[in-house]
Amino acid sequence: MQYPEVERKTRQPNAKEYKPERWIDPETGKIKSVSAYKFPTFNAGPRICLGMNLALMEIKIVAASLLSKFHLELVPDQDIKYDFSLTLPIKGRLLAILTPAAAAM
Repeated sequence: MQYPEVERKTRQPNAKEYKPERWIDPETGKIKSVSAYKFPTFNAGPRICLGMNLALMEIKIVAASLLSKFHLELVPDQDIKYDFSLTLPIKGRLLAILTPAAAAM
C-alpha cells in the first residue's frame, strides 16, 4: 500500500499504530480479502505484475518466520523520516529490538 493510503484516516483509524488484528475478520477469524486495486505497486487488471502472488507469499513466510522466533519492538523516540518514492522507503535506519520469543514471554 502506498503511504497516502496508509495515512488516510477515513480508511484506517490510528493508521500508524501496530494493530495486526485490523486485517483479520472478527466474524470468521480469517484474513480479510483485499482488492488488487489497493496495491498500485503491482498494478491491477490485465497488466498485473506476474510475480505479485509470489512476492506476497514470500512476505508472509518471512514475516511469520521472524515473528514466530522473535519479539520485535521499535526503539522508542526515533525520528522516523520517509523518502518520497513509490514504496515510501525510510530515510536512514529503523532501529528495533529483537528478543528471542522464548525470552520475551
